[in-house]
Amino acid sequence: MEEVQEIIPTPEDIARFDFAMAAASDDVSMPLIDQERKRHTPHLHTSDDCKNLITWVWSRKPEDVVFTGDTEEYIYEKTRDFTRRYVEDLPLVQNQSFHLKLARLSVAVAARLFSTDEAGEKVLVGPEHVDTALRFLDVIYGMRSFGYKRYSERRILDSLRARRNKQKAIDLLWNEDGVRTTLIRVMNHKKFKNRDFEERGGMLRDEAQDAADHLIDLGMLQPMSRGDLKMTPVLLDILRDIRRDIDEDLDREAAEEAKLDE
Repeated sequence: MEEVQEIIPTPEDIARFDFAMAAASDDVSMPLIDQERKRHTPHLHTSDDCKNLITWVWSRKPEDVVFTGDTEEYIYEKTRDFTRRYVEDLPLVQNQSFHLKLARLSVAVAARLFSTDEAGEKVLVGPEHVDTALRFLDVIYGMRSFGYKRYSERRILDSLRARRNKQKAIDLLWNEDGVRTTLIRVMNHKKFKNRDFEERGGMLRDEAQDAADHLIDLGMLQPMSRGDLKMTPVLLDILRDIRRDIDEDLDREAAEEAKLDE
């Protein structure tokens, strides 16, 4: 999943893809490959059939795609459920656009199955095609070699834990000057490292490691690859409140000093 962001570093470019998947060398076991090589399967769908289907799909116009019954509302309903299960850290599944991706995939499924009217002109898209598209996404995002589904489940649990531990994190930040100073200084960075606690907060290496581990346990920091750390939305909200309180205190002190000077 992280490799997608390495290959395509700009989130808006990733968001343009309807889906992504990974292929690993051990996704299919060698015994299964050997078994398939020995098994004879009669080809009911020939290359010519597949070519004809593709050219037929390409020749459809927008008015030839028909969402039957309540299928459009069904897509919105399933979008709400699906986007609750996948986080937007990898912008393949986003609240504002996933319904369009799901609609396109559902049309593709219906076209592949030649779901048509009696004249064979209209592509008829029903709830069953939406369900198939969702199952397809769950399969490829749940693959061990991709890890998007597992990552999302972990992040959702982390978010719940962070909300429960919000007051503990607030107390920690107000009591630990080095931790608070470091996080405020790097809060606009996408990622930072343990050594930032040492360099920006004047902390010893063991203190920096303990602080990072504690914040991870509270669900405030998310460990990334290559030793990077990423702040969770709950921690960012806390830091914005703290920075606002600090700024207000400084403004009050400046106003009081100005009065004394007068």
